Amino acid sequence: MADEEILLRVLRGRVKTVKVALSVVKKKVYQKNREETLMASKDSGALDVPPGDFTIPPSSFGPGGDLSALYTRLQRTSRVPSSTSEYVNFFNKFIHHIVSCIPHKHLNFQMYSRDVWPRLTARTRKRKNQYVDFESQLVINFVKAMYEKANKEVRTSFYFDVFYMITVALTNFRVEASQRTVSSAESDASMALSFFDYSQE
Repeated sequence: MADEEILLRVLRGRVKTVKVALSVVKKKVYQKNREETLMASKDSGALDVPPGDFTIPPSSFGPGGDLSALYTRLQRTSRVPSSTSEYVNFFNKFIHHIVSCIPHKHLNFQMYSRDVWPRLTARTRKRKNQYVDFESQLVINFVKAMYEKANKEVRTSFYFDVFYMITVALTNFRVEASQRTVSSAESDASMALSFFDYSQE
């Protein structure tokens, strides 16, 4: 019996050691993936627009628009990024503006109608359901062409890195949009309640 207890303790110790080792490996993999993902946004806002047609075509989801024109407009109205966080912020801003930027008098930048915003998603394979597929491939092609024009390295993981950045930006946008909707609804309810109280006086 004593031998069995000793063996059990030894086995538990080994299991614990394996768990710790796996945890360390997971952290290293996460850090590596995070660093590679941030590479996808490197120089966003600092590189010139590439040649070619990068237009989201009009559809039932919105009027579409020109990515090159939008990117150029953002460059002109933003400070030139010079750090990783600024590159990421510019990339997120670029994605957010693709979705929701208000129409311009010369160029139409509102590429998706407002009712589509909560259902926009980035997927590697299109499916027929309530969600609307974001034009991820066109954005990836645009970023890749921009890198190639600047003679920047395009890694084998480039597609997945940029795709991940797009999914993160879209998720952030949906969260912000839902928060604005809730705030607006609360404001409308407050105004209605105030009017009701006033009418009862």
